[in-house]
Amino acid sequence: MRAGSVGDFVCRGAVWVGAVVAAPVLLVAGGPLYRRYVAYLYRDGAPPVVDRSRLWVTPGYRVLHNRLVRVLVAPTLGWAGR
Repeated sequence: MRAGSVGDFVCRGAVWVGAVVAAPVLLVAGGPLYRRYVAYLYRDGAPPVVDRSRLWVTPGYRVLHNRLVRVLVAPTLGWAGR
C-alpha cells in the first residue's frame, strides 16, 4: 500500500486492534511468532518490505514496527528493556 494513503492509516489502526485482541497469545508465544514472521518477510525472493522509489510499504512492515506488538513480544524475545 502507498505510504501516507488512507489504506495505510487503516492498516495502522488494524494492527493496533489486532495486537490488542492477540495480546495474550503475543505475551506467551510472541517471540517465536515474531521471529518466524521476520524470516518470512525477509526470505529470498520475497518482494521488498519498503520500496522507497514508489513509496510502497507492506502491511508486514507496519506489524514489525508497531510499538504495541514489540512491547507484547519483548518478554519472550529477550530484549524487554531496550
